[in-house]
Amino acid sequence: MSQVSKNPLSKESNYEIQATLWWLLARLDNDSDIRNFLNGLLTKTEKIMLAKRLAIAFLLSKNYNYRDISDALKVSTATVGKIKEAMDKTEGSYELFIKKLEKRNELKKLEKQFDKFIGKLVSFVPPQKNDMKGRANWLK
Repeated sequence: MSQVSKNPLSKESNYEIQATLWWLLARLDNDSDIRNFLNGLLTKTEKIMLAKRLAIAFLLSKNYNYRDISDALKVSTATVGKIKEAMDKTEGSYELFIKKLEKRNELKKLEKQFDKFIGKLVSFVPPQKNDMKGRANWLK
């Protein structure tokens, strides 16, 4: 589990280093840069913890119950409750990422439908003239 020093920073220093982190995150341009940055910054456990928190928030937004989320993600119902509480306290803060996930899922669905359509379309196109075996199979 992540540890925070018993010797806290001043409010000003804490604000400054967090502001620097947010500034830097906002300027990462692509998936590769973000992945490299987070892999260097976070431990394996921290990445899992963060991913589970995001998954919990997403599932809560889809009205899954605490027990189902707990069982699926191998977290306690108390953890699910803490995320729900955070979502309620910070109204709107989770909505942006949830909308982005929904958009991503919709794009994946469209991509699958497009792939199916292309597959069907390709099945109507005969193989090239020099592919005699393929043409024979296509004519069957």
